[in-house]
Amino acid sequence: MPIHVAIEVDRAVAAAPIKRALKAMLADHGRTDASLAVVVVTDDAIAALHAQYLGIDEPTDCLSFPLAESADDPELGEVYASADTAARVAAERGHSLDAELLLYAVHGALHLLGYDDHDEADLARMRAAERRYAGIDGGAA
Repeated sequence: MPIHVAIEVDRAVAAAPIKRALKAMLADHGRTDASLAVVVVTDDAIAALHAQYLGIDEPTDCLSFPLAESADDPELGEVYASADTAARVAAERGHSLDAELLLYAVHGALHLLGYDDHDEADLARMRAAERRYAGIDGGAA
């Protein structure tokens, strides 16, 4: 099975750059059979997921939900990204909504590939991968 990236959005978002970046990332990580979904939602929707699964009752930029039952499982998981948060942050940083959503999709997919951002060394590794695949220096959660 070839790499499959599904993008589900409720507004105009450039899905092609997200798909290209994620397919390149998956291929570079040896996951040429992988499948993942990126769902672009509102702050209200991501806040509900954040509260339900992490007990934090507020919106966030992105959430990753692993679905793989083993390291060889082609179904990696789902990444949810907030278009509302992306719009605010993109305006603050001076780049486009699409660039910010790309960063969130990359960040979430990196978590599904086993990257972590809880200590300085892991965060540095994740930021380097974000720059490589999203093409911008980011501050995703």
